[in-house]
Amino acid sequence: MADWVYSLLKRFYQRFFPTNVLQWLRKQQIENGPDECYDTTELHSSYLRDAEEHETWFPEVTDINQLPYSVLVKIFSYLSVEDRLLDLCFVCKHWHQVCHDQTFWKEIDFSDRSLVTDEVLLRAVTFSKNVQTVNLRGASNKLLTREGLIALSKACPMLETLKLTCSASCLNEETVISMIQNCPRLKHLQIAMMGLTDETMLTIANCLKDLEFLSVNKNHVITDDGAIAVIRSCKKLTTLRMEDLKITDKTIAELVARESSNPTMVDLNVEMAKFSPKSAESLAKLKNLNVFYLTRCKGFTYENLKPIVLSMTKLTRLSLCMNDELDNRVAKLLAMNLKQLKDVFLTSILKIPLFLHHLFSGMACFAKYGKNLEMLDVGYSKVTEKGVENVCQSLPKLRWLGLTRCEGANKKEVEILAHRFSHVQFVTFLQDAKRMLVKRGCWDHSFNGVLTEKKILEQMSKKMPPPYHRRKIASGGVIEYFDTRT
Repeated sequence: MADWVYSLLKRFYQRFFPTNVLQWLRKQQIENGPDECYDTTELHSSYLRDAEEHETWFPEVTDINQLPYSVLVKIFSYLSVEDRLLDLCFVCKHWHQVCHDQTFWKEIDFSDRSLVTDEVLLRAVTFSKNVQTVNLRGASNKLLTREGLIALSKACPMLETLKLTCSASCLNEETVISMIQNCPRLKHLQIAMMGLTDETMLTIANCLKDLEFLSVNKNHVITDDGAIAVIRSCKKLTTLRMEDLKITDKTIAELVARESSNPTMVDLNVEMAKFSPKSAESLAKLKNLNVFYLTRCKGFTYENLKPIVLSMTKLTRLSLCMNDELDNRVAKLLAMNLKQLKDVFLTSILKIPLFLHHLFSGMACFAKYGKNLEMLDVGYSKVTEKGVENVCQSLPKLRWLGLTRCEGANKKEVEILAHRFSHVQFVTFLQDAKRMLVKRGCWDHSFNGVLTEKKILEQMSKKMPPPYHRRKIASGGVIEYFDTRT
């Protein structure tokens, strides 16, 4: 294949390019060997340098197929999978070959699809032996079988990323364990909400020594035994997400001990776990964390949070939602100490009407120390519209503001602010309803006023477009499909 590409490049540049490019090509072949890839950008730069010296330029190219194979691959890479498979590949044999180049088949993504069968999966992986990512998140199809998924894992020996947060009935623990055993090179594994047990965690610990990312969120049966086995065996683990597991102080102690000698963790999620506030406080020793989720920890107070904040100065994302015993001092603590913080989620913990006054005090704290803040969630709190206005005015990088069920804020005034600060995505009932209508194609885009309930109801009364989509393809036929993401 490399020899054929080289000969094609050579013929093309002999016809259109000056001598110094051909000399550069020969030099590259001698130095790097025929199996090396050629840098088309460097080729182009070489030509431009020579053209500028001799005042010559590209002659007119009348046929796109005169371009090198690698250039066509680069051009086609900017198009969607649907465009390549339903349109371009029917143009000619050459384009069919380009569309099925292995470069395009390193990632197989069937997330949120409901029309996926064993045949579709296996045909997709036959295009390349170098598939590195398989994404089946949200795929809920009864046509998928255990045999098909296991065959998929065997056909992808180079697989590095596997996402299996789906509800297909065939995806039981036995299937997941078999797939893990067939893919020992995995570095990124997501297997959330699948009813898995410690047996899966022990398989991960035994087979995936190079694992870097693991998400087992909401597998409620997993206990300390499984979590500790993974923590001890997967030495390269940088991201660990264990939301709503049956882990206790034992797991936290093991994690802290490991990070003391081998600090690799940068992303940790221990939401709704069963450990004590004192164990949560000991997580302050994980000083390299960039992302930290600690929600609904019973008895967790400001005194427990303070050493964590003072230690984890590298945090860019922090979630403290539903920790009911935290108070308004949290705001000043975060603003003064976490200067790199970009995303903060404080849902349902700050319930005093003067919350935003304390949090920002005219935005003095975050305006001075928190200019990097991009996302702020203060849902289910006593935020007022005046506080919302101060937030939007004082944080120049703010792009997302969660205000769900903020009963202290006047809804009409908040919608006026949402219209005024259009660069900020407000999360309210009316704004969410508008985004849903836009997605369904039912929104009147000529409307540019303040959002009201009357306007939402008026738009919702319109006839919804059918969920089925028709698409004409290059071969002359029509394909109908259902997009479950709509």
